[in-house]
Amino acid sequence: MAAALEWHARSDGNHWPLAERLRAGLDSELFDARIARVDDLNGLPGRAAGGKPVQRFKLRELIRIASEASTPFVWSDVDVQPLGSLQRLHDAITDALRTDADLFVQREFADCGCNVGFLIVRPSPRMDAFLEKWLRDLESTNTLDQKILNRYLLANEASISVKRLPTTFWASSSAPPLLHELVLHHANFVVDTQRRPSSDPSPKIAQLDAVRRCFDEKDAAAFGTLAGFIAGDASLAKYRERHFPDPGAWAALP
Repeated sequence: MAAALEWHARSDGNHWPLAERLRAGLDSELFDARIARVDDLNGLPGRAAGGKPVQRFKLRELIRIASEASTPFVWSDVDVQPLGSLQRLHDAITDALRTDADLFVQREFADCGCNVGFLIVRPSPRMDAFLEKWLRDLESTNTLDQKILNRYLLANEASISVKRLPTTFWASSSAPPLLHELVLHHANFVVDTQRRPSSDPSPKIAQLDAVRRCFDEKDAAAFGTLAGFIAGDASLAKYRERHFPDPGAWAALP
């Protein structure tokens, strides 16, 4: 039997329903779910990913976990879900780790950008030094952790090898693969017509439920409609244009 892979995540009380859902989905000898509740992460209302206080806390946690780890592990947000058998997901992670990269990230878009909501981390002293630098840059700027990592990659400033995972590890901001190819879904981008606060997990739960239903029912048509609805949101197009004005620059990156 394959060795259990540690899967770490942290959640505040508001998003604990997402954390419980993720933990229940990892009830297997394949994954050692280490999902902890932190009642108050001091998130800033209206700021992406809770703003600097949340990102600082999570990076510090990642640094601690990586420094204590002896084998690769997963670090993720709680708005992710495996799709299909857990063995299939475990195999996909194992396949990624057959390369010599140090850090594996999701694609923010299929052709450009990275997303830090699901990471596969290969621990090493080199990784420890990189994470410490990442935290220092976060502390010294008012820049999102994800934006810093994207800058590292484009400027070739990362002191480690970073590889983007295939879109089968799907972040919903990106164009998806075929429905049956999905191994993981990250509800990183949701369309909420009610404009609820980011502390309300309902929109993410709704998207997780919808994708799960499409996958379980093998309803490719419904999934295509859902993915098209997400991709057609004007705010997503504006985000891409603002943060990734030159997608061609990513073409040569792994």
